[in-house]
Amino acid sequence: MLSIVLGLLLTYKGSRKQKIFLRILPFFIAITLAATLSRASWIALVPMAMTLLYFSKKKLPIIVALVVIVIAAPFILPKSVKERFAFTFTQPRESGQVTVGNVRLDTSTSGRLESWKNVLQEDFFNHPILGYGVTGYRFLDAQYPRVLAETGLLGFLTFFILLFSIYMNALHTYRESTDPLFSGLSLGYLAGFVAMLTHSIGANSFIIVRIMEPFWFLTAMIIMIPAIQKSDVAMIPTIQKSDVTVKA
Repeated sequence: MLSIVLGLLLTYKGSRKQKIFLRILPFFIAITLAATLSRASWIALVPMAMTLLYFSKKKLPIIVALVVIVIAAPFILPKSVKERFAFTFTQPRESGQVTVGNVRLDTSTSGRLESWKNVLQEDFFNHPILGYGVTGYRFLDAQYPRVLAETGLLGFLTFFILLFSIYMNALHTYRESTDPLFSGLSLGYLAGFVAMLTHSIGANSFIIVRIMEPFWFLTAMIIMIPAIQKSDVAMIPTIQKSDVTVKA
């Protein structure tokens, strides 16, 4: 939702009230996002911002905003957010922690790394084609190894074809959109989609209902935008002909 709002801010030329609303909304979203204490969500902000910067035609406002955020973050971030981030590397020694180099990771992060390792190095080879079946494998809080373990190479390949199709359709919609509203929606959707792909490294993003309901609704909107624009263009000659008839 944050990426959609930012996409609209960069392209949409709405009324004064709409612009004020769109400028205020990110602050409330940021507060909510900080309160989740979700490190995967925070990390996903980086590729989201990079995607906006890469595809947007207005790069200067994004660069300025990023610089301001980086400078101000140490002073404005809540204590709970700083502690949550630091906990990744400062958790007291416990069993199950993974050490990367000289850095000891907390048990939550370690558990995700271990799940990746178990699937890729061991369990996947027991059922490589069709997997263990949906819910047939133990719980994994990481989307990609879960898809690989449950559905095998066949399901994993199908999953990535689906993701690639979504990305290409969204990119096509953004590049072909002439309406600022549609451009903003598709730009924000692209950035949010990339962020969600990042989030899926450490969470089951694509099977969490509260994420998927708005995601697929927005996906349907993005897919239909080209058809809506074509129908609008097709109606123009009819409208002009009608006007001529009325004048006559």
